Order: sequence, then C-alpha cells, then structure tokens
Amino acid sequence: MKKLHISVDARGAGQGKTRTGIYPMLHTLAASNTPTLIVVPSQLLQEQYCVDNPKLNIRKINSAIDTGTGLNVTAEILQAMGHREPMLIITEEAFRRTLISWDIKNDYSLIIDEAINPYSLEELSIDPKIALQLDNVFALEEQPAAWAKFDVELKPELDRMVAQGEITLNNANSFQPRDWTSLKRTTLDSSSIFDESYQWRRLLNPNSRLWVTWADWEKIRTGDTREIALACELDASMLMGWIQVHIAAAAFETTFMSMWLKANGLSYVTKVKFTPHTQSPVFHMPDNKFSWSKYRRNQQPSVLPEFYRYVESKLQGAQCLVVRNNDEASAKLSNEIKLTHNVHGMNNYSSHTAVCLSTALKPSWTFNLFLKQRCTDAGIAEAQIDSFISRSFASYMFYQILMRSALRVEGNKQPVHCFILDTEVALGLCDYFDSSAQVNTVQLFSLKALEPTPRMKSKIAMTPAERQKRYRSNKSRLAQMKNSGS
Repeated sequence: MKKLHISVDARGAGQGKTRTGIYPMLHTLAASNTPTLIVVPSQLLQEQYCVDNPKLNIRKINSAIDTGTGLNVTAEILQAMGHREPMLIITEEAFRRTLISWDIKNDYSLIIDEAINPYSLEELSIDPKIALQLDNVFALEEQPAAWAKFDVELKPELDRMVAQGEITLNNANSFQPRDWTSLKRTTLDSSSIFDESYQWRRLLNPNSRLWVTWADWEKIRTGDTREIALACELDASMLMGWIQVHIAAAAFETTFMSMWLKANGLSYVTKVKFTPHTQSPVFHMPDNKFSWSKYRRNQQPSVLPEFYRYVESKLQGAQCLVVRNNDEASAKLSNEIKLTHNVHGMNNYSSHTAVCLSTALKPSWTFNLFLKQRCTDAGIAEAQIDSFISRSFASYMFYQILMRSALRVEGNKQPVHCFILDTEVALGLCDYFDSSAQVNTVQLFSLKALEPTPRMKSKIAMTPAERQKRYRSNKSRLAQMKNSGS
C-alpha cells in the first residue's frame, strides 16, 4: 500500500487558504491532468469556486442541480468519478454519504476546504421490528477488558443482590462500565426494514464507524426497545487511497478533525501554521465563571433576555450579527442579523462590528464521555482534554462566525465587539487572537440571572486511570455490601 500524504494549511480565517493556497494548487493539478475531488462545507462555496476559477473545468454536483439523468447526488458523483472527470466539487454532506472505491481514489487528489467534524451522537428509540434484528446486524469489534471483568466478576452478584432486594436497580447500574467500543456490521439485503428509516440508513452508511457503551450493547443484544445512544465517527478509510490529500482549515490543531486523524493513526504535515490574529475583538463575558448549556437555558429562562438587554445597552441601536439555538425564539435583539451556524462562504458581513454568540453549545454527558475517550486515544494529555473539547466543540465554531465581521478585513482599525455568555468557551475563543492585543479588550459584566442555580450531581467522564480506580472501588464496595448483608 502506498504511503498516504496529508498536508494541512492552518492559516487563520480570511488569510488566503483558499485564494492563495487551494486555487493555485487546482491550476497545477489541472495542468498535470490529475483528476481532483474538492470537498467544501456548503453549496455557497461550490458556487464561489466556480465563479472564481472560470478557466478551470470544475463540475459542481449537489441536490439543487437537476442533471436530467434521474440519478441521486451519490450516484451522480460515483458516475462522474468512474468516468474520471477531471475536477469535481461536492459538499461535505455528499462526501460523507458517498462510498468511493479504492481504484477510483487511486487516480484522484482530494482537497478538503474547512475541517470536517467527524463525530456526532445519535440517540434513537428502537422500533420493535428493528430491535429483534439488531443483534444479527451488529457485533463488537473488540470487547474492552473492563466489560469482560464486569460480566464475569460483578454482574452475576449484582443481579443476585437486585433480585433479593439487597440493592436497588439504580444502585446496581452505577457499577456498569463506562468504556465505549466500536461495532462491526453485516451486509444487509436490499429489502431490509432498515431502509425504511432515514436515521438507520445514515447510521448504516459504510463511511460511519459506530461506538456503543456496555449498557446500550446489552439493549442491542437482548432486543430491548428502549432508547439507545450510538456515537458516530467517520471511518478513517475515507482519507486513505488518494494520490494526495490537502486540508485547508484555520487553526487545524484545535479541531476535532486533527484529533480524529491522530486517534486513527493517520499522520499529517502542517505546511503553513496558524498565527493568532493581530487584532483582537473586545470580549464581553460574565465576571464569574458561567457555563451556558441547554440545561441552564431550560432552568434559567431569564438569562437570555437579561443578556440581550446588556448587549442592547452597549450597541445603542447599532446592527449586530447574532447566532442562537434554532429553537430559541423567546428573546431577540432589536437590530439583529441572524446567521446560521454554518457560515462558510458568507463573506459579505465584513462591515459589521458587533457579534452576539448566544448559542448554548455543550456536549451531553454521554457524548462528552465518548469524546474524552477518543482524546485519550489521540494522545492528548489528560490535563488538556476538557479545554480541548470545549474549544473544538464550541469555541472553534464561534471563531468562524466571529471572523465574518470586520475582523476579516486586513488592516481593520474599527473595534469589533463580541458578546458571549459561556466563560470557558470565551477563553477558548481568546486563543485565536494575539494575547498582547487583548490588553484592555475584555469587558466583564454581571447579570442577576447568572447567579448559580442548584442542580443535581452530574456524572463525570473519566480517563482510563480513573476508570480503573473506579472499577477497584466498585469491586471493594460490592464486597462490603455483600458482607454487610450476610
């Protein structure tokens, strides 16, 4: 197998990764008759590539284009690549869905504009007809040692103690292993009932690698119809087999895509490193540590209106770019422009000098546990995992949104104000800008609604060392409970 070559251009947003990096590369590849597949995050960027490069024969494929062939987007892509069309541009979503054979990839160069997020969590209720088939569809790639120990040493005794009323079921469940392991799938026939569900078709996409906890594997194994959670990871083979792979993504080391490559043993070379932006926005953030999550949003509905009143007092009628949760409609700014969370290609807001980032972005406890495990697999130091997840999950998206403003204009002298609720996310966002430029550019605010609220004790995602310590503690606790009951 030939050696995979992955190069990365990590220059900041607006610093020329596309125009002075990818575009010249495309002309070189076209001159050498090297077929090329370009992957971008939006149809807007597809259009931009074609407009900016009229001399290149770039074929655009997406769901908005009716070619008259009757083929869907995936089939259209495979047909075009099968004919070795010289240059294709597709969306990231289409790339995720399309299983491209190795013989085709061997003839193509792959260019990815903007980092792909390889991780997601699917929580779904199981149709009884599907539940009965799941154990025939899935098998474990490898059973974690903690699972085997639990099944042999702890579970039989826990089942006995629950049956005899010595402990509650919830207490027994607290002993379950928290490790995730990946699943392997069988080939389904074309008449499979899984084809009736869009969600299952997406989960069974060969480009996805599925992960499961012990508790949810038990549901799969026994045909349980209760809700299960599956962590989805792009299969690393998607980047294998190409002549070369080039990724253009600002601050690539802070993305989940960089972690994904490392966790799967794929090396890359950063050709151009990220340099923090010289102009820093004026950050408006809470004066005390505050975590803005879906839980907070539901428990403290007065936070957002009060936060917006603070923003309005600073704006004094000026227009503001804002992003918020899609289901949040209870509060708005009086002079706002609402943006979507995918802003790639939206470069017509560079005259704006105020951005309000009010979206609550936190991974659920279940998803966070999975991400921590993959961070460990990628070799990220234990002390850095929490901040890495926060920055990759939320700060990086907010950075891309913030860079739609006047900060994108080289030499801009106008102060740009950034309003944000979550202090951890705000601190992660600060890392993308020169620290020396941040002197006197942080304005702290206090809101009555931000006072701490009581909440239930939350579960904490653990490192391997902590899981081993927990296992020993659980085993000792179980022995004590057994002795006290005898």
